[in-house]
Amino acid sequence: MTMAWTLYVLLVGILLACGALAVDGILRRTTLPTRWVWVSTLAAIVCFAVVAPRRDAPAGAFKIPVMQNRAASVVTPPPATGFAAAFERGREAMRSSLAGLIAGANTRLSAAVVLWLSIAWGVMSAGMLAVLVIVNRCVDRERHAWPRAEVFGTPVRITPAVGPAVIGLSTPEIVVPRWLLERSADEQRLVIVHEREHLAARDQLLPVGGLIVAAILPWHPAVWWALSRLRLAIELDCDARV
Repeated sequence: MTMAWTLYVLLVGILLACGALAVDGILRRTTLPTRWVWVSTLAAIVCFAVVAPRRDAPAGAFKIPVMQNRAASVVTPPPATGFAAAFERGREAMRSSLAGLIAGANTRLSAAVVLWLSIAWGVMSAGMLAVLVIVNRCVDRERHAWPRAEVFGTPVRITPAVGPAVIGLSTPEIVVPRWLLERSADEQRLVIVHEREHLAARDQLLPVGGLIVAAILPWHPAVWWALSRLRLAIELDCDARV
C-alpha cells in the first residue's frame, strides 16, 4: 500500500461520484431509472481500486520538464503582463504544487504503518460484514414470528412497527406495520402497490450489494455517499413506476 494508491482511489471515487450525480440529474428529466447509475458507480470504484497501481513510480517520474536555452543568442521575449501573465503564473504554480503532491504521495509508507493500517482496514471490513450477516439472520428469524395477513390480495406480514418494507434475500416478503390497517383504503392500496413494485424488481438486493462495497472500502467517503444516493434512487424509481 502506498499513499499514492490511496490518493488515487479516493480521487477516482470522488470523480466517479460527481459524474454519477450529473448523469442522475439528466436521467431524472426522463422516464429512465437512475438506480443503475449508482450501482455502476459503486462497482466502478471497486474495480478501479483493484486495478490501481500499487508500486512506486520511478524516481523523477513526476518532474516537470524545464526548457533550457541552447544558445545565448536566442532573444528572450519580454515578460507578459496583465491577465495573461497572471494566468500563466497561476498555471505554473498549480502544476508545481500537483507535481509535489503526487511525488510526496508516491512515497511508500513504512512497513509498520502499512501493517497497522492493513489490520485496521481488515478489522473494519470483517466487522461490517459480520454485522450485516447477523442483522440479516436476526430479522429473518424475527419475521417468521410475525402473523400473516392479506391486504388488497397481497400476502403480507403484520409487524408491531417495522415497515412498510420488503424483507428477505432468498425469500423476500412484504411487511407492513399494524398501524397501516387503521388507515384509509387508498393509503393501504398505495403502500401495497409500492412494495409490490420493490418486490417485483428485487430492489432489496441492491442496498445489500452497496453495503458489501462499503465493507470492502469502509474508509472511502464517496462509497458511503453513493450508497445513500442509491437508496434514494431506489425509492424514486419505484415511485415513478407506481
